[in-house]
Amino acid sequence: MLWADVPAPLLLSATPGLILTRHLDRPDPLPPLSERSNRSLCILALTPQVRRAPGELAEIQRELAALWAELRAAGTAEITEISPVTRADLARAMRNPPDIVQFTGHGWYTDGRGVLMLDPIGNGASADPVSADEIAVALRGARMVLLASCRGGQSAGITGGADSLLTGVAPALSALGVPIVAGMQLGLRVGSALRASAAIYNALAAGRSAQAAVGRARDELYVTETQDGPWYVPVLYVATRDGGPVYV
Repeated sequence: MLWADVPAPLLLSATPGLILTRHLDRPDPLPPLSERSNRSLCILALTPQVRRAPGELAEIQRELAALWAELRAAGTAEITEISPVTRADLARAMRNPPDIVQFTGHGWYTDGRGVLMLDPIGNGASADPVSADEIAVALRGARMVLLASCRGGQSAGITGGADSLLTGVAPALSALGVPIVAGMQLGLRVGSALRASAAIYNALAAGRSAQAAVGRARDELYVTETQDGPWYVPVLYVATRDGGPVYV
């Protein structure tokens, strides 16, 4: 249903008049978010180090540093970076909720549950898997959460399971009141996820809606990631029944 006799897939933002988002049937949907005033975005960047080889972690940190430097130079964002990230670090950071939380780390959907991997306390464990409901409670208060992790945007239905949609991290965040959640519904190389993040931030900084920003990320992945075609992996959850544009 998402293909037609046109040169490019209908999901891409170049298709006029088409906005594709996911809306949970909330009993108390949030009102539409108004267009934000002319101010810098406040971004909390969470980058756990668990299960990263030193070279891989260094490359991720270089790519993130370049992205944050671009936004700071343009005067469009204030960024607080935390790495490594334990549960206690996360709780402290969210005492003053930012506009956007970016999680750049490992995520997975297994045994009917979505999890994100945080750094363990001490030397005993290799990772601290945090469940979707725990993450959803921890990140309440942010206007947007961007999950640059594998399967952070996945819901139960994508694998044919009968579990609740809310077992996924992004759906759980949306259900507990985070207005805008962007995530990856399948596995994606970290470089591709960061490329999508950069496209989203640049669109948001230019005053575009969350829908337009995620659409731009799909466009860029369609053009640059020709080998495995992951342009359809980014998904957007909006916690309102209103079909119009929402802003961070």
